[in-house]
Amino acid sequence: MSSSETTTTVVARCHCGQLSASAEVPNSAFPLRTTLCACNGCRKLSGYLAMSFTRLPHSAKPLKITGTPSRFTSSTGPDGCDRCFCSNCGTSVYDDSPNVQAQSFCSGALTDHAKLARIEGHEFTWFADDGGLSVWLPKTTIWEVGDDQTPTEGNHYAEMDVKIPEPGEQEGVEASCYCGGVKFVVTRANEQSRGIDWPSDILPKRDGGKKWVGKVCACDSCRQAGGFHLAPWVYVAHVNIRDTDSAKIFDFGAGLLRAYSSSTGVKRHFCGRCGAKVFFRNTKRPDIIDINAGLLEAKSGARAEEWVEWVHEVAEWEDAKDEELVKALKEGMAERKAKLQKLASS
Repeated sequence: MSSSETTTTVVARCHCGQLSASAEVPNSAFPLRTTLCACNGCRKLSGYLAMSFTRLPHSAKPLKITGTPSRFTSSTGPDGCDRCFCSNCGTSVYDDSPNVQAQSFCSGALTDHAKLARIEGHEFTWFADDGGLSVWLPKTTIWEVGDDQTPTEGNHYAEMDVKIPEPGEQEGVEASCYCGGVKFVVTRANEQSRGIDWPSDILPKRDGGKKWVGKVCACDSCRQAGGFHLAPWVYVAHVNIRDTDSAKIFDFGAGLLRAYSSSTGVKRHFCGRCGAKVFFRNTKRPDIIDINAGLLEAKSGARAEEWVEWVHEVAEWEDAKDEELVKALKEGMAERKAKLQKLASS
């Protein structure tokens, strides 16, 4: 970067404000490139169906860090990655991998992603088995991960025939964060969970109530608290979340699970070691827990559709900062919903 070139300060910040990272980026480098990574490591490290990273150009000045991050070194990628998150609120803020020349910000933590960056593609979608988030963003190109990062034509997961797996006989699906510090099992709805006072929009109905309802949330709080766009929540009765070892009802004070009060009556839980986002709890409905879908280890793939009935509408999108992304998601979900309705009527 020449000394005469003008720059813009790019800032990524956690929800509580205790951790931030900034860099001076040449104006010629905008818009920055954001990709959605669906590899197993990124899903388990975030709890989301895809981690969204905004890559800084080689010409950007070194990061300026305010606050002390929690660091977790994962084995994802050829040289591993250092994921840096806030120890207080759990927001993933930046990737500080020592063997990678260009650093990355977690795009949901950027203070103005919509103006500074553009989502260019999905990466490592084959890890998701079912394409994960990519089927809801069909116009976003899937990138082949090779030496030249050559994009494929279109989005082959979105173009595939729609098939929704049946619930099957399996009584529980395991879930865990990347490091294994938080583990639990989600069981099928039963008489006890059906007796809960469910809001109508998340009441389990499909296949005799065997599938839990899932929604993708685009609200500003979920974006900033997670560090990534588009939080995939699955709504499960607390009585159906069980300890992996004892089969007892899961204790939210156990193990490495940490809690952060993001607003009145709301607690967001994350793993204190690897930073994975795990649960959302609201005192207005204490018996219903929101689980981040990226942690589920379902046989069918990342969306876990033998366990989850996804509502093909974007939840809480009104205060979303990235209007272009929300518009693309709403259109993609509408297309997917139409395919499902056609399948059901055939």
